[in-house]
Amino acid sequence: MKNTNPTAKTSPSVVLKLTVLTLSTVFLFFFIHGQKIASQSAGSLIERVSVNSAGEEANGPSSRNDINADGRYVVFASLATNLVDGDTNDAKDIFLRDRVDDTTIRVSVNDSGTQGNGESDSPVISADGRYVAFESYATNLVSGDTNGKSDIFVYDTVDQTTTRVSVATAGTQADGHSFYPAISGDGQYVVFESAATNLVTSDTNNVRDIFLRDTVGSTTTRESYDSAGDSEGNGDSLHPVISQDGRYIAFTSVATNLLSGDTNDVADVFLRDTVVLTNIRVSVSSTGTEANGGSAFPAIDDDGSYIAYESVADNLVSDDTNDVRDVFVYSRLIGETSRVSTDTAGDEGNNSSGDGVDAQSIDISGDGEYILFKSRATNLVDNDTNGVVDVFMNHQRESFVTSRVSLTNTGGEANYWSYYPSVSSDGQYVSFYSYATNLIDNDTNGFGDIFVFDRDMTAITPTPTPTGSPTPTPTPEVTATPTPNPVTVDIPQNTSTPTEVEVETAAGTATIRCEQVTTAGSLSIYVLQTPPGQIDDTLTILKTNFDITTDDLVCSIITICLPYNESEVDPAGLSEDELRMYHYTSGAWSDVTTYIDTDSNLICGRPSTLSPFVVGKQSVEGAAATPTPTVSSSQSTIAPTQPQLPSSGFAVPTLIVSTVVILILGLGVALVL
Repeated sequence: MKNTNPTAKTSPSVVLKLTVLTLSTVFLFFFIHGQKIASQSAGSLIERVSVNSAGEEANGPSSRNDINADGRYVVFASLATNLVDGDTNDAKDIFLRDRVDDTTIRVSVNDSGTQGNGESDSPVISADGRYVAFESYATNLVSGDTNGKSDIFVYDTVDQTTTRVSVATAGTQADGHSFYPAISGDGQYVVFESAATNLVTSDTNNVRDIFLRDTVGSTTTRESYDSAGDSEGNGDSLHPVISQDGRYIAFTSVATNLLSGDTNDVADVFLRDTVVLTNIRVSVSSTGTEANGGSAFPAIDDDGSYIAYESVADNLVSDDTNDVRDVFVYSRLIGETSRVSTDTAGDEGNNSSGDGVDAQSIDISGDGEYILFKSRATNLVDNDTNGVVDVFMNHQRESFVTSRVSLTNTGGEANYWSYYPSVSSDGQYVSFYSYATNLIDNDTNGFGDIFVFDRDMTAITPTPTPTGSPTPTPTPEVTATPTPNPVTVDIPQNTSTPTEVEVETAAGTATIRCEQVTTAGSLSIYVLQTPPGQIDDTLTILKTNFDITTDDLVCSIITICLPYNESEVDPAGLSEDELRMYHYTSGAWSDVTTYIDTDSNLICGRPSTLSPFVVGKQSVEGAAATPTPTVSSSQSTIAPTQPQLPSSGFAVPTLIVSTVVILILGLGVALVL
């Protein structure tokens, strides 16, 4: 995770000391608390988390919520008085549920653990679950809180301390209300909206602005400015969200002077780069046409590549004729806008989606793959007959597949409204609010609760029965029949000898080789039009790229050969002999190239895991070019023995579990970042 400082006001020596201290504390935090989520609720599709540590249901309503990166922690606001002992303030509080330890604690407290004496709401949580930011009218959470306004606070679950962050750089408390916090991945940056006029100098516009607090540097800056830094916004700016490294902030604004050419006189969604201090408007069509209707409530992925939002505009995409609010996603990398509140076939919803009123009802996963939203539409999935608002998930990399999240534990429909979705970084877990009483057994409290949906439980497959050592058998003949999106082919039997599968894709022939198939499965290929969300500025890539995921097949030592289009090489400013295959894993791109066949336009690699793959060149200052073996078309497509890897690649014989899915990502233009 990056630790970018948008304001660049903390000295290097201070940052170093604070970083060492922070890393030590974080290590202790994970040593005491951290472990991978394994088996909450014995593998339930739906789990209720607005319960106390004994598992008893809340005796009051719970509402806004947020889930951390790995899905272990969920924060939520609740009026219940039985979630923790000593809850006697008769006010809405903020609670933190640990889904691994099955514990619930209250975090809207002061340093001594005293409960707040006023309402608290709008909780958000850092990626590791350590920090929780929230808004509160309480005056006793910190000393010197005498402004009588709603303030923004951050609770540190390790140090058990509460800090007010809606203050000026000098520490002066705000003279106006502050709402709607968002927090960066490591908790260093907190962004919020405020009507205060004294958080920065020269705040004279008398509207709500967006402010950024650096909790390490103890600085506060205003971000709802024009790119030149000359003009403060001439209208309200609201609903900020922030990327994990704190660099990008998306927000809603009715201001017309944040950039030139804003003449639509409606609310727009903007993206602020706090490093280069520029704004772009994201609520525009792919050709840059401004929206002809209001847009609001953005959600942002980890690195600011994708921003989702809701809009009543009908000119952001073609064929928008439903006359209702829809949910859209904007790609910062290629400037493309897509509508995601559609069914899997791409047909528009027959009722409104998004519909944020007091809080957003949209979220997006860390890599931008999964977009969550609430909708009144009844045609986004089959058999939607409950007549209530549901929560849906759109998966960008699976041909915009739309599925419903607000389901019962048996996969049935909810019997009442659901909204406020929040999604874990990888899209596996979704927390949401629901009035429904049938999502789990024994929901008898008569109040809205917070639930967590586990996407992995929607397609449970039986555990294979152990068998004796397999007898070597001839490699089965496996052929693929090209079909449009997806292409699916079976690998019908287990073998102890290599199995090689050729699949005809829209980009050419891709070849997958398993040295040993221990569990038979199938192979599916999807063709998409979006780039990997993890692309960074070190990579120059060809326009056609790949994403490989798995589902059923168990294959040890996998080799992949991917086609590349020679016509894409020159426009990208590259040459064929410098092409490499890069594999995204553990938060970074690594070179896994084994060799390149320039005659057949084929590049091969042997990764240790599967995830996004790109073909191109990585520019790293001071790094020496790594020679890659080159073969002619007369040689074997995949070498029968393990080829020597370049020094920048490393393959480990690892079990790859599941169906291999190849996603072809045609960008239309080469990305040179």
